[in-house]
Amino acid sequence: MIFTGHTAEVMSLAFHPKRGHILCSCDTKNEIRFWDLVNHSCLHTSQEATKQVRFQPPNGNLLATASGSHINKIDVESHHLVHCLLGHDEKFLSVCWDPSGRYLASVSENSVRLWTIESKVKCLKELKVSGNMFKSCTFYPGYSLLLVIGAYKTLKLLKPLEIWVDVNNWFERQQQEQEMQRIRDENKVAMKVVEELHRKKMSQNREGEKDKDDPMGRGQNQLDNNRGATY
Repeated sequence: MIFTGHTAEVMSLAFHPKRGHILCSCDTKNEIRFWDLVNHSCLHTSQEATKQVRFQPPNGNLLATASGSHINKIDVESHHLVHCLLGHDEKFLSVCWDPSGRYLASVSENSVRLWTIESKVKCLKELKVSGNMFKSCTFYPGYSLLLVIGAYKTLKLLKPLEIWVDVNNWFERQQQEQEMQRIRDENKVAMKVVEELHRKKMSQNREGEKDKDDPMGRGQNQLDNNRGATY
């Protein structure tokens, strides 16, 4: 089965959390499509999503879409734009809802933002870094306070409402902890090398002491050496 209609690369897909036969997709030309998998048809098309689409849990009443440097919050039933979230300086790379549907996390290359949509939409916390660190994000299922960030060669586990209280120093502390861990690992390797050298030296010393305590053995060794030289 193939569904056609998009005129550019399809960038993101999302199933409705309550109506499993409803699938949403978006493409690089900013088009959103809602599909009915049972009837094999396109239910609706709209605009304002070039990167990602995500239904709000648990009921799917809203759809979060990432397009350029802003996030759109769309009413799924009316398909009307409810709110536009601004604040990132760069293009969005990822957006995700927490399991309760109360919070929304967004990621651009140099920042992570945590939004609340209860009563009034606002940014609760922001974490900024430099160096193109962040790429993707997802909340841990069933636990809204744990956010996983995909970064360059690493995954970062954050508790947004706890850690981001001091966002200016958090990443610096993370880098310091990583550097300290690297130093500890290098020290462990160095200690193993020293211990191995010490063990070998002690073993050699014990062998030398045995030879001193056994003159017959030294004589036999000398005799064997002389015979080898004669031959």
